[in-house]
Amino acid sequence: MERERRLDTLHKLLKRLAEKVGEKEFVIRYFQVILNYWREAPIDSESVTDAIESVLRYELWHHGALRRLAEKPDLQGRYLIPMGVEMRTALLALTARLEKLSVFHLAEKGVVSLLLAHCHYQLGSTPAVISALEDAVAAGVTDSLVYFALGFNRHRLALSQYARWEAFGRRLVVLDREGFETQLRRAIEDFKAGLSPSGSLPSDAPFYMWIGLIQEMLGETQEALASYEQARRLDPDAFSGEATGHIERIRRASDRPAEKEKETAQGSPPALPRPFVPESEPRSPVSAITEADLERLRKAIGEVSTMADFLKRLGEEESGPEN
Repeated sequence: MERERRLDTLHKLLKRLAEKVGEKEFVIRYFQVILNYWREAPIDSESVTDAIESVLRYELWHHGALRRLAEKPDLQGRYLIPMGVEMRTALLALTARLEKLSVFHLAEKGVVSLLLAHCHYQLGSTPAVISALEDAVAAGVTDSLVYFALGFNRHRLALSQYARWEAFGRRLVVLDREGFETQLRRAIEDFKAGLSPSGSLPSDAPFYMWIGLIQEMLGETQEALASYEQARRLDPDAFSGEATGHIERIRRASDRPAEKEKETAQGSPPALPRPFVPESEPRSPVSAITEADLERLRKAIGEVSTMADFLKRLGEEESGPEN
């Protein structure tokens, strides 16, 4: 009886969060996976239930604070940076608490791993996100959304750790080809693992779209074309325009072989497709806040999706827990 009451409280918290960010947002679907998995678990753990509630209450506070500040431009210059630091401090405290939990059952391990992955993502620690998601899968959490998160974060790791963005040439330059391709190929495996048994449902379309994007980055254009075709066939309303754009670009590029040979002959890694353009280069802190800076801060409130993005846009260096 008490377990059902606690689970009902968790679902009410998630419903409140959905009202703030929208029911279709990834964070809502992610926590739905956690709650559904925990409801079906053959074990009850008050400490794990407390942990889920703590992370949900943090998310409510996080999104509520950002929304309130977005509505008060006159206060943003004073409170934006302190609020960002406070949010990061809260996330680090949550992460430390989760890491200290004693868990013995696989169901407990699966839930705690998913919560840790969420916190590490907000902190911008991509290797830790991947490690936590792998632990969740090993514990038996095999929902397609978890595989999607794994594939997305491996792709993110490939771009951030094995490549750099050249703002002047507007292209991505690969620094470690072996590491870069290894992470991308593992991302493809994750996305494929998230497909339905038939691989032919509308819900499979986003997986095919991402598989195609990564295959295109790897230069596997024929495979990419097939993946894009699958995405737009399975869910034409959502992916017809985007997939068609990539298909047309690949076909145009195939008509310019001379240009591709010239780029390869220059000795630098070839430029990669454009769908993965980093938001911005890291910025150095400014010595004084101008009206232009204030406008940038106001704009940042509405654009950030993770705490790492939040701090980066304020001129802070991205930093998270030790990997």
